[in-house]
Amino acid sequence: VHDTAQGIAKVMINGVGYVKTNQFTYLSIYRKDLDGTLSRSIRNSNFSQMIRYSLESEQILEQAQARGRLDQTSLLESLRLRRLSVDYAGMLDIEELNKVYNGLGTSIQDFFIKGNTFLLEGLSAQDPVKINQGQQLIDGWNNWFSGNIKNLQMAMQ
Repeated sequence: VHDTAQGIAKVMINGVGYVKTNQFTYLSIYRKDLDGTLSRSIRNSNFSQMIRYSLESEQILEQAQARGRLDQTSLLESLRLRRLSVDYAGMLDIEELNKVYNGLGTSIQDFFIKGNTFLLEGLSAQDPVKINQGQQLIDGWNNWFSGNIKNLQMAMQ
């Protein structure tokens, strides 16, 4: 248990590796990971959740667009899901992801997390410049991801 380890996916204590299994606002929970199995399992789960919540957020917006209007309930749910996707992305070990697949961690950090963070901040502050910056970065992530998805699926197994 650690009270200030937000953003740190793994720690070494006395030569023993521990991997973050849960992140709360002011508390991180780590479990012993002697052979790396837990780390791989958590990495794959967090990555899957990141993608899942991001896609669900986009689907809500697309459905609203198809209806011709975006109601407050749909917008709030889309934003909630987007925040969750960023939370899961923030629990990923960027360096480890780059080792699993070249550029994956960097793309998540530079495009996905930054883009969604800018977008959420822009929407909260009603700042069209920040919203636009966020959307451009998210588009960059979507392009990178769609161009690498087949190879990613094999690498993440």
